[in-house]
Amino acid sequence: MKFPAKIACYTEPLLAMKSRFPAASASLLAILAVSAMLAAQDVVNPWSDPAAEFVKRVRTKAGSPTSAALIVENRSRLSETDFSLIKQALEQQTRISGTRLSRPDAAQAEIRVSISESAESLLWIAQIKQGPAEQVVLMNVAKPASNGAIHDLTVSIRKRMVYSSEQPILDFVQPDPQTLVLLTPEAVITLANEGGSWRVRSQQLIQHEHPWPRDMRGRLVSVRGTMEAFLPGEHCTIAATVQCADRDDPWIISGSTTAFFSPNRNFFTGVLANGTDVTPFYSATAGRQWLFTGTDGILRAVSEGNQHSFPGFGSELAAVRSGCGNNLLVLVTAPEDWTHKDVIQAVDFKGGDASPISAPLDLSGPVISMWQSGLQSGDQSSADAVVKNLGSGRYEATVFSIVCQ
Repeated sequence: MKFPAKIACYTEPLLAMKSRFPAASASLLAILAVSAMLAAQDVVNPWSDPAAEFVKRVRTKAGSPTSAALIVENRSRLSETDFSLIKQALEQQTRISGTRLSRPDAAQAEIRVSISESAESLLWIAQIKQGPAEQVVLMNVAKPASNGAIHDLTVSIRKRMVYSSEQPILDFVQPDPQTLVLLTPEAVITLANEGGSWRVRSQQLIQHEHPWPRDMRGRLVSVRGTMEAFLPGEHCTIAATVQCADRDDPWIISGSTTAFFSPNRNFFTGVLANGTDVTPFYSATAGRQWLFTGTDGILRAVSEGNQHSFPGFGSELAAVRSGCGNNLLVLVTAPEDWTHKDVIQAVDFKGGDASPISAPLDLSGPVISMWQSGLQSGDQSSADAVVKNLGSGRYEATVFSIVCQ
C-alpha cells in the first residue's frame, strides 16, 4: 500500500483541484513528457496489455456502462512517468472498450482506480460506484524493472522481533522488558528473560468446550494490572490460573472501546458495545478518527457522522504516536492474503485524505494480527504484531514503532 502525497476519496471527488500549483505542474510536465516520448519514438505503451485486461474485468463487473468517470491514484513507489503511462493506458483502453469518459455528475458509473503494491507485484484496485452500490475489482500486475524513488517521506518504521515460535501465536503482551506473555489457541505462556534468552516460566492451558473456528484470532490485554484474553466465544481472566468462561463478551479494540467478535468467524460483527453499528470489520483503531478495515476490502474513516472510503488496504492496522510533529499515525498492511509476504507503511489520515509518510517495509510473511501497544500506559508508541514467516513457517512476535528521519 503506497500512496501519493494526497489521496482523495469518494466524498471529495474534486479535492485534487485544491493542490498547490507546483504539484499540479509536476504532474502535467510528466504527462506531457510521456506523450512526447511515445509520439517521438512511436513506442507502444508498455502498460497497454494489463490495462486492456483490467478494463475488461471492470466493465464485466460494472455491466459495461456507456459512460464513466475514471479517477486514477498512485499508491505505489512507481515513478511519475510510469504512473502517467498507466493512467494514459487505462483511459485509452476504456475508450476503446466503448465506454465514454465523462464528468462524475454525468456518468453512469464512477470508477476509482488505485495503483497499489505488495512485496511481489503491483496491485490494481478499481472501486466501482453505481448509485448506492459499490463493487471492487483487483488484479496483480508485474512490477517494472526499476521502481521510482519515494519522495517527501518524514518517518521510517522500526521493526523489533521479540520472540519466534513454531506454534501459532495469536497475540502477546510485554509487561516489562524481562517478561513476555503469549496467547496461543490452547494456552497462555509466560516467559522470562534470562541472560538474553527467553525461558518458559509457566504454561496455563485454556479450557474451552466448543471447537475453535478456522483462521482463529485472539486478543491479549493488560489493563490496570489485570491480564485478560479474548477468544471467539470465550473470555479469560489470567492470574495464578487462567479462568475462562463461555461468554460472548465484547473485545477491547482500542483504548476503552469494545466491539463484539463473531464466535464462529474471524471478524468483528460491526456492533460496538456502545450501541454504534458499523460495517463488519477485521481491525479497528483510533487515530485522528476511527478507522475500520471492512470485510468487503474497504477501509472506512468515521468521524462525527462523516464517513470516507479508501480501497487498497490490508486487514490489519494500528495507530501509533510518532513524536515527529505529527499526531497519531497509522501503520497499515497490504491487501494480500496469508499466502503472500506483507508490507507495512505509515500513513497519515486526515478526513478524506491519506498521506504516506514512510517507505513501505517488506516483511517475511503476512501480518496475521496487529494491535496498539501501551493499552495500559496509554503511550501508544508502538504496535504489537504477529508475522508468519513464510520461509521458516514460524510465528514472530514483532513490535513496530515510528522513527523520525
